[in-house]
Amino acid sequence: MVDRISEERRSWNMSRIRGKNTSPELRLRSLLHGAGYRFRLHGPKLPGRPDIVLKKYHAVIFVHGCYWHRHPGCSNATTPGTRTEFWQAKFDGTVKRDKRKAKELRALGWRVITVWECELEQSPQVVLENIHRELDRTSRSTFNEVKTMTINRINVGDYVVDPIDGSIRRIILIDNDGSDHWDDSVYLADGGVMRRSECTDILLESEVTG
Repeated sequence: MVDRISEERRSWNMSRIRGKNTSPELRLRSLLHGAGYRFRLHGPKLPGRPDIVLKKYHAVIFVHGCYWHRHPGCSNATTPGTRTEFWQAKFDGTVKRDKRKAKELRALGWRVITVWECELEQSPQVVLENIHRELDRTSRSTFNEVKTMTINRINVGDYVVDPIDGSIRRIILIDNDGSDHWDDSVYLADGGVMRRSECTDILLESEVTG
C-alpha cells in the first residue's frame, strides 16, 4: 500500500516507537484498574515481555500500535512510499516476532490477548468488555492443582521442545500407570499431548524465560 499520510502523521507514527508506557498502554491500565483488575507490568521473565500480566487468570495482554505491528485492515497500518522494501522487511520482522512470542507464551500455558491502539481510541469500553469475556473463559486451576511427580527424569513443570514444530511447551501432567514404560504420555499446558519418548530435549526454566 502506497504511503498517503502527511508528514505530521508520519511523525506521530514514529513517536510510537517507545516500547513501554505508551499512551494506549496507560489508557488500558486505567480501564483495567477501574474495573477492579490487578496486574503486573512488562513481565520481564516472559517471552516478549508482555505489557500487562494478569497472573490470577494466567493471561497476558500486548498493547500494539497499529502502524508498527501492522493491524490487519487498519487505516493506520500504512507503508512509506520511499524505501518501501526496507520498511516492509522491518514490519514483517515485527509481525513474525509477535507471532513467535505469542506461540511461546501459549506453549507455557498463558492466554494471550492483543489490544490494538485504534480500538482503544475508538471503543475503550468495548475493549474492556472483550477482555472481560476472554478472562472469564480462562481456567484458573490447571496449573496449580497438579501435584509434581517424577518419571524417567521428566517432571511436571519441565519445558520440552516439540519435535514436530520446534515450539517450547510445558508439561502439566504425566500419565503414570504405575509402570516405567517410555510410552507414557505427557499432557501440555496448551492442552496438547506428547508421547514421553518424544521429550528428548528438556530445558531449564532460565533457558525459556531468560
